[in-house]
Amino acid sequence: MLAPGFNLANPNLPFFHLTDYGKNVSAEEKFIPHDPDGYLRRFKAEIPNADATVTAYLQESIECFARGNHIASVVMLGIAAERVFLLVSEKMLPALADPNEQKKFQAIMELMALKPKLDFVASKIAQIMSKKPRPNLPDNLNIAVSVIYDFIRMQRNDLGHAQATPPDVSREDAFVNLRIFPTYYKMAEQLSAYLGANRV
Repeated sequence: MLAPGFNLANPNLPFFHLTDYGKNVSAEEKFIPHDPDGYLRRFKAEIPNADATVTAYLQESIECFARGNHIASVVMLGIAAERVFLLVSEKMLPALADPNEQKKFQAIMELMALKPKLDFVASKIAQIMSKKPRPNLPDNLNIAVSVIYDFIRMQRNDLGHAQATPPDVSREDAFVNLRIFPTYYKMAEQLSAYLGANRV
């Protein structure tokens, strides 16, 4: 974020300047991964009952990011995101109104594979969001599920397994993922609350 030099006449220390990346980070108002303590404080303030496992992996992700270990940061965040998704799935199972659908999803939940779970939940969310009157849920909930699936898949397949080509995660990609994670979690919490109060 800081680099030596101020201008062409003063290119070295003790002068320094804020890089373009540093300016972008400084412009952000909250959930700044470069400040692990501040990030976690705000996360716990905005999601006071956050799952302990999610919080533990999120903390690891932030600390990895702060040390410049961007691959490890994304892998840890992917595990946190997967845990959030599984918590939503556990809420959805008893909320299913159709016994046959509930039996089907129960069988899917017992599988190790994640994709069938994601496909089922995404399809059910699409049905929920098409109801009239529309439920009080975020407009972009469907998109969020698709985005998080892609992120979890990348973490599991591209980063979580040894590949012939070394993994490559930019600081910017790790930064963006950490910035959007609290929003994803809050949307998941809204959906979980809805599923706890409604049959679907």
